[in-house]
Amino acid sequence: MAKSRERLMARELRRQGESIREIAKKVGISRSSSSAWCRDILLTPEQTELLIQRDKDGGAKGRLVSAELRKAE
Repeated sequence: MAKSRERLMARELRRQGESIREIAKKVGISRSSSSAWCRDILLTPEQTELLIQRDKDGGAKGRLVSAELRKAE
């Protein structure tokens, strides 16, 4: 029964454009479960573009933090 609620919540979050990783964290499930449960939900082009941009921004932020740490050493 609890898994049914988690599945419904995961599917709703995906319809809203959340990433598989974010869904897994918010619902408290594994990424593989999140992926399997949401596999058939198609994102709009806008949602897809937003996820791609957030991924790029996160990578850039990580590189900056790493560079700052190396500089401080």
